[in-house]
Amino acid sequence: MGTDLNDFGDVLGAYSMFDQAGNRLGSRAFVYTDAAGLVEVPVPPWGGWLATAGINDSGQLAAYGDPNGTHQFRAYRYAPGTGFEPLGTFGGTQTEAAGINNAGQVTGFSEDMDGHSHVFRYTDGVGLEAVGMEFTHSSGYAINEQGWIAGSGDGNAVLFRDQGTINLGPGIAYGVNDAGDVVGQTYIVPGHPTAFVYLDGEMLILGDDVFPQPILYDINNQNVAVGIYYGLGTRPLLWSEALLGSEPAGLVDLNTLLPENSDWTLISASGINDSGQITGWGFLDGEPLAYRLDPVPEPSTWALFGLGGFVFLGVRRFARI
Repeated sequence: MGTDLNDFGDVLGAYSMFDQAGNRLGSRAFVYTDAAGLVEVPVPPWGGWLATAGINDSGQLAAYGDPNGTHQFRAYRYAPGTGFEPLGTFGGTQTEAAGINNAGQVTGFSEDMDGHSHVFRYTDGVGLEAVGMEFTHSSGYAINEQGWIAGSGDGNAVLFRDQGTINLGPGIAYGVNDAGDVVGQTYIVPGHPTAFVYLDGEMLILGDDVFPQPILYDINNQNVAVGIYYGLGTRPLLWSEALLGSEPAGLVDLNTLLPENSDWTLISASGINDSGQITGWGFLDGEPLAYRLDPVPEPSTWALFGLGGFVFLGVRRFARI
């Protein structure tokens, strides 16, 4: 599946390995670029598994793994030629990385010696900083170019900023753009988790009978967001500020924007860049594959941008980076 992509359209993803009997052996990470195709992220020095969570325009990855095989996770930044850089801990057993910006700053969470988890921001020359210490348990999921972090604190969706934390109420914040607009899932409506967009200081609650239980994971600088919704199966979701005032308010199933007679069925959308390229995973003729969905330049019935051109990422052959 595709998990993240940068503004060059390079896609970070993961794939599973199976034996001849169909038993799952584990998973590996890959990076797709137009120049090199699919390139496998190397096995880390400790030889165990590696979870990758974000990619920036320099090709640096936010990642975490279990270097000692003791389920004590550690966060890393990885880049070809540099290798795996450990980011440190707050003294506890678990530290996980979740997002990275173009300055190479990484966010996630790290536990302290008392078992409390705290959002961290790793910066070159500064190291690992604890953010949002007013919360007993907090976690970061995405970081923008200002170093602001979308995450959660004690059950609330939170935007962590140097200028002051913004508590967005019960829920989880998963994505943030450079203006500080935030997307995620809110629990404000009792018994009905749904997507939210925090835009220009205003909280917009999304979701209805057409798109039940939506979640938004990422938002770009054009205020276009992607995620999933749960209805008759899981489907990828796109939201745009340009569609506010339509019915429903800016929510679209990506499958309805595919070319006619497409052999794809999209299941998730996890990342969108400033060019409008989207990644996630779906089925092509019944085979699960990561995808990158590219906007087409010609006008279409979709006013914001037309979706049509696919670059599909079949995980079959790899080079090494």
